[in-house]
Amino acid sequence: MILDKIVAVKRQEAEILRNYYIENNYRAELRQALPVRNFYQNLKEHSRTYKLAIIAEVKKASPSKGIIREDFNPTEIANEYAESDVAAISVLTDTEFFKGDFKYLQQIRKHVQLPLLCKDFIISPYQVIHARLHGADAILLIAKILEKEDLMGLYQFATDLGMDCLIEIHDGLDLEKALSIEAKIIGINNRNLDTFETDIKNTEKWLKHIPEQIITISESGIHNAADSKQVNEYGANGILVGESLMRSKSISEKVKELRLEE
Repeated sequence: MILDKIVAVKRQEAEILRNYYIENNYRAELRQALPVRNFYQNLKEHSRTYKLAIIAEVKKASPSKGIIREDFNPTEIANEYAESDVAAISVLTDTEFFKGDFKYLQQIRKHVQLPLLCKDFIISPYQVIHARLHGADAILLIAKILEKEDLMGLYQFATDLGMDCLIEIHDGLDLEKALSIEAKIIGINNRNLDTFETDIKNTEKWLKHIPEQIITISESGIHNAADSKQVNEYGANGILVGESLMRSKSISEKVKELRLEE
């Protein structure tokens, strides 16, 4: 399974980061890190201002689709997102499978004021430190690849650093983990991480079991206004979108379409 391969690579990367940060005074670095912007609050405000808050993704490639955007300039894309008034920007930092990079976080942080989500397969606190030091304000935690205790530990560790967490679920077991740690933001992934197939109805299936006070984000498989309308009717507060924005000739127009602006 591709997910098993990804997690195996992440274990190796996490060990390298562990060795690096143990040898270096990461606590001193963290004290000098840039202030955290409020990812959660931005999502909340945008979900009230618009029908859907948008987390717009800077995404060059994926294992299932290959290269998505050839003319890939992370900073230019992020600036277009900011000009389109999205709620936050998701930055893929996995190199081997998604052609992302932590330097993209650094570059984007210098040019936009929006909160940044580090989108990666995080299994270690040293990855959280790395994300924080590269400008991330929030991290993605995928319930499927973490035991409940590990999910709780990483959630608390990130929270202690002032960061927000988007807890990603796909099924009932994932949801149980997310609710047990009292997650403030839950993303329902419409993509099965084993088969990489998408079904937007997965949002409907699990959203009804999530308390109203939790910010809910529908992820994957959202390509047009009809998809947005569907998840909006299910009750989602927002959407996380990458591929359809990356393939669009006009990011600003696509944002308006997906946000269901009249």
